[in-house]
Amino acid sequence: MSVTLGDGEREGAGPDRVVALRPAGGARGKPRRKIGPMLPGIGPACTAVGHPAAVPTSADVGRALAAELDDLLDALTDQGPVPPLRVELADLLDAWASALVGVHRRVVDAGTRPVPLPWVLREDPVPAWVTELPAVAGRAWAVRAHPSTRRAVSEARAGWSATQHVHGAAGDDVVITRSARRHLAPAQLRPVAATGRGDARWDIASALDWIAVVLGPALDPDWQMDPVADFLAAYRAFGGEAEPTRALAVARTIATAVEWSAALTAEGASASLEDHEWLAALWARPLDLLTGATRLP
Repeated sequence: MSVTLGDGEREGAGPDRVVALRPAGGARGKPRRKIGPMLPGIGPACTAVGHPAAVPTSADVGRALAAELDDLLDALTDQGPVPPLRVELADLLDAWASALVGVHRRVVDAGTRPVPLPWVLREDPVPAWVTELPAVAGRAWAVRAHPSTRRAVSEARAGWSATQHVHGAAGDDVVITRSARRHLAPAQLRPVAATGRGDARWDIASALDWIAVVLGPALDPDWQMDPVADFLAAYRAFGGEAEPTRALAVARTIATAVEWSAALTAEGASASLEDHEWLAALWARPLDLLTGATRLP
């Protein structure tokens, strides 16, 4: 497990600005699955929520970022981390970071409606049903029982700053457009229900969390590629400043663990041992933040 802290921060200093946590091991990448959506279900009976299908690439036609990354990861698997593919990954992350900065800079006026708080800040952040997950799925019960869980979520809720235009996008809600010559245009963000006035830090927390959880483990550690750090560097280079706090990071990691738990619970008996090991890694992330077991990279 590793943590990226904001510039000038030191472990143990407060309030730490935690950017993202990477799940330990990256079990879900061996064998690698196609990148799928971060499912928004929060109950054991939820079903997969569909996202718009990727559109085949043609002149000036967009494609889901997740599909672009799938193709890139296939190429990396075949060719290794050759410079053109490293540049391609950096360009995709740059386009996403640029799009979010553009959204956050839109003018907020009286007609910009506030977005709802993320569900994890409105409801029981760790619902009781997660304690019934198989033991191999990790320590969800410990996150629910930890006295700092509700304190961190309450702090994130109290510190919510609905002052900027936000989108709520994760990687599945990003469209990459290319010309007929494969020139990469700026990313577009699919309209989502949460578009409006909210806390831009949650947008960045969600983007970084998606990269850390879905993309990061699919990369071979020997390649020494860090898409979380690359996205953050691009976001800062474009003038972005909405970096998540530790409390927001706790809430985001809890939401991620609950959402994936709901998805795997819906799979029932088809969920594999690898799935449950992956889930255990997700539940370790908020617990490490809550117990102070985090370390600088």
